[in-house]
Amino acid sequence: MLVASLDDEGVQATLVVQGAQGGVGDAQAEGLAQGFRGVSKTYAIQAGREVRVVVEQDKVDDVRADQLAHDISQKIQR
Repeated sequence: MLVASLDDEGVQATLVVQGAQGGVGDAQAEGLAQGFRGVSKTYAIQAGREVRVVVEQDKVDDVRADQLAHDISQKIQR
C-alpha cells in the first residue's frame, strides 16, 4: 500500500508492508527495509509484522513503490 502524507518538508510517500511472519523483530524488519535504494526512514510496528517505509519521492515513482513493497515483504518473510 502506498500512502502520501504531508510533513514539514512537504509531501512524502510511505509504503506500508504487512503480513510478515512472526519471529522478525522490529529492529530486524527496519534494518532489512532500510537496505533498499530510495528508502529514507523505516518504522516497524506490531513486532515487525507491519513496516512503514518512507521513500524519497524524487527517486521512487508509483511503479517502483509497488515493486519496492513487494521486494521488502519478500525479504522480511525469508
